[in-house]
Amino acid sequence: MIISDETRLRAEIDHVQRMLAELPQDAAIGRLSLSSRLEELKKELAALPFSSEPVRAKLTFRGRPVLASYGIFADFAAKATTAFSDLVAALAAGRDKPISLSGPIPNRDQSRLLITGTATGSFGFVLEEEPGQGRFPGFDSKLSQAVDETTALIDAVSSDDDEELAERISQVSNRTIVQLRVFLKELFDNDAVCTLSFRDRESGFRDANELKTALDRIAEGNVHEEVETYYGSFQGVLPNSRSFEFLTEPDDILIRGKIGSEVTDPDEINSYLHKPLKIRLKAFRLGSGRARYVLEETPKWENKT
Repeated sequence: MIISDETRLRAEIDHVQRMLAELPQDAAIGRLSLSSRLEELKKELAALPFSSEPVRAKLTFRGRPVLASYGIFADFAAKATTAFSDLVAALAAGRDKPISLSGPIPNRDQSRLLITGTATGSFGFVLEEEPGQGRFPGFDSKLSQAVDETTALIDAVSSDDDEELAERISQVSNRTIVQLRVFLKELFDNDAVCTLSFRDRESGFRDANELKTALDRIAEGNVHEEVETYYGSFQGVLPNSRSFEFLTEPDDILIRGKIGSEVTDPDEINSYLHKPLKIRLKAFRLGSGRARYVLEETPKWENKT
């Protein structure tokens, strides 16, 4: 029963988050209602009885390096699982603080996955969290959250929904995007595709064409990022969902965005609502799509009174 409740709540949270992402800019009442529902769902999830089940995912492959359900070539398996592990590690590390585009991934020892068995369909591996890493009561481990986000990211990049993909990549570090490219390119270069199964979600690629499209969508030339400066005032902040609304002056444009991990106390902003200031936002655009905004530094008011 606990498992089904958790699955239901996670599915509903994901659904509400998608609805929020798709709301038009002027749907203030609808956004407030959905945001309130999202907070309620998260509280329900946190209140579920503690489960010490470790992270357990299945990563399977099909294509040239795979001999049906009989076996997989070792050189490809080693490179592909390493690239996948790097992707998960980058997601886990990027949740807490910015990470560089190259070099060792911080806290790598906290996000290592164990291969504990083989999985068919066609051939792959069961990946688990290291024993003892477990969850605190009411909370997922960082690794569990990273695997969940990896599944959602692969689901977004394999779909044809540019809005969903743009929303996803705006919320992860640049290092994560780099590692996603590395993983997908490893598959593409070896004429392989993958399926990732975690909890009640399954994501992956049906064929090489779908994989090639995914690579093109996250290519450096299609993911645009720049810092933009705006003058105006904050209208509100939801600390738990780390989201904000900012009204520009003098053109009265309402900007909605996410608050990055660099801002350690998002709720502080609520103490200075409607006070004018200048802020810098990182704007992400996928192709010619609309921008997604992220606040990556704590705002500075001239007079905090």
